[in-house]
Amino acid sequence: MVVYERSHMKRLSSLQAWLKSFAAKLTLGFALLLLFSNIGMAFFLHQQTGGRQFLAAHLGQSNNAVLVTPVNAQQVLVGTLANEVRLEQNGRTIQHMQFPDLIGGLAVSMQTGAPHFYVGTADGNITELDANFQQVSVQHVDGRIVALQSAPGEGFLVGYGSGAYSSNYHVAYYNAKAKTPVFISSPGSHAISALYVRGNSVAYGTAKSEVTMLDAATGKVRWATTLAQPISRLLVLADNRVLAGDNAGNVTLIDTQGHAVWQLAASNYAIRSLVFDEQRGYFLIGDAQGALFVLDTDGNIQTTQNVAGDDVQEVLPAAGNTYLLIPRNGPWQTVDPTAVPAIVLGDTLKPYWITFNALCGLCLVISFILATSSLRNSSRATLMLIKKKRIAYLFTLPAIALIIVFCYYPILTALYYSLTNFSLQNVTQFVGLQNYGNILFNDIYFRTGLLNMVLIVIANILKTITFPLLAAELVFWVRNNVHRYIFRTLFVLPSVVPGLVLTFMWRMVYDPNTGLLNQLLGSLGLAQFQHAWLGDERTALGSIISVGFPFISAFAFLVYMGGLLNINAEMYDAAQVDGANWLDRFLKIDLPFLMPQFRILFFFVIAGTVQGFVDIFVMTAGGPGTATYVPALQMYLNIADGHFGYASAIGIILFIMIVIPTVFVLLFKRQSTEEVA
Repeated sequence: MVVYERSHMKRLSSLQAWLKSFAAKLTLGFALLLLFSNIGMAFFLHQQTGGRQFLAAHLGQSNNAVLVTPVNAQQVLVGTLANEVRLEQNGRTIQHMQFPDLIGGLAVSMQTGAPHFYVGTADGNITELDANFQQVSVQHVDGRIVALQSAPGEGFLVGYGSGAYSSNYHVAYYNAKAKTPVFISSPGSHAISALYVRGNSVAYGTAKSEVTMLDAATGKVRWATTLAQPISRLLVLADNRVLAGDNAGNVTLIDTQGHAVWQLAASNYAIRSLVFDEQRGYFLIGDAQGALFVLDTDGNIQTTQNVAGDDVQEVLPAAGNTYLLIPRNGPWQTVDPTAVPAIVLGDTLKPYWITFNALCGLCLVISFILATSSLRNSSRATLMLIKKKRIAYLFTLPAIALIIVFCYYPILTALYYSLTNFSLQNVTQFVGLQNYGNILFNDIYFRTGLLNMVLIVIANILKTITFPLLAAELVFWVRNNVHRYIFRTLFVLPSVVPGLVLTFMWRMVYDPNTGLLNQLLGSLGLAQFQHAWLGDERTALGSIISVGFPFISAFAFLVYMGGLLNINAEMYDAAQVDGANWLDRFLKIDLPFLMPQFRILFFFVIAGTVQGFVDIFVMTAGGPGTATYVPALQMYLNIADGHFGYASAIGIILFIMIVIPTVFVLLFKRQSTEEVA
């Protein structure tokens, strides 16, 4: 019987060892699966794009550009709100001319070999310029120019008129050097809002939501239709179909008979640019809020990218089967539609890939618990406790769900975005540790801010372990209970004032002209020490640190008071019998027994300082220069600028800086007051 029991125990021990070994192998297997599958997916998506980016930086820069028309693959003609016309070549201005009136239309003619430019202005003049921006001729029409396009032959088509709701709007075709138009078409009682010419077809749209197709040779109307909203942009395709964008963000494809083929509510904002990539069959559509939509020929959105902080004024054909994206304000960008299939594939695979990673992560956690005997035993005990107290745990589920959704999910999301170039100005792509490398090794602002942050952390720790502790000691040793209660209330009462109000108050204290500090120095005859405290790099950081003097935080004060009240009074009696003075009592009783409070306050001070930037933002905004710049402020500014990937990487680094002292606190948590004694 004994032999059997020993054999049974031996087999059971072997089985447990095998299970533990198998679980360890599973843990390693799931970890490697997660690692290599994510690397493989990133490499696969990279291969799908062929190394090409959907958006790439360009040398050009817009400043209030309202009209843009292409000249060739390297040159574009730009009209601005400042009534200036510029000829740009690869992002560099090579010619420019100032006009006295508002520019309403631009056109380029290449019929003579060298380009000729037409500029229409609000005074009704159409000025012809040669390639060197020398004036060739001036044509006048009766009304302000609202649209201008080059004609199939030499000449131009012009939309002009006066008033928003008058019958004085016309579309006229002028041959080169001709003073009288070949034809004039009158759209009716609303202003012309869009004009497009392709081959022998002329399409124009009005503020009355009308779209009309004309024959360019005769001016005869081929068809006319009315859409739902005022027209903002038109595009005539090679088969004479028309793509129309309106002020409400709708895009409509109209056939050669004037009937709508399909309509899509692409945006909530006016459509500003339309272009069709015939080689790949994509419509590229930009709106007034900086979004770029890629549609297939059936009107299905393939991808949407936030590419600018302003109107996408124009998307023009460029060299190498790419397109040049020009916003009203900001940097130009190059668009490569060949990267669209990879983006669509990535968007399609994303939910499945997230699910796969979640399942693998769950399996990794379970196998790790099974592989670790202590975790396995504690997990078994926890499960038994949950089963026993299942009703109580059931009531905690809503709180746990909220914590997961609003705390842990944002952390995991930020971790993911920190590994991408997620921004409102480009297509999101996986970049690995590139953001972290740039922050730690290339970002001079982060390093400067990190040094400032360390100085502020040290100062805040010193402020926390001195003045609040002194106040707590003084109140604690007040013999009269009523007086003690009054003093305790007075120290806590200022905490009802919002922190932001105190920050604004201290900004007023530091005001160089009317601030309390300079006024006080002047009253004391110390005018030579008056200063622009927040405007000088030498004093700005010290002024920020000095905010809140005398630094008696209600939270720290109450924590110290609680710790002192928990000390056994017999300890003080024994110390008095031994002849200890107040210093001995403080060093040998109070400080050792307040160590748990010190650890808690250290954590909160470090966490609050590392992630805090409100005081700095309100008082100096990080200035002057970088004197008060901190990483948390840099994270906020990157979020405000739409650089979410870079901001997330900064946030993860700050999170690690907070976790390290947290781990330190947990490691020393076992030290109890009994052990100290």
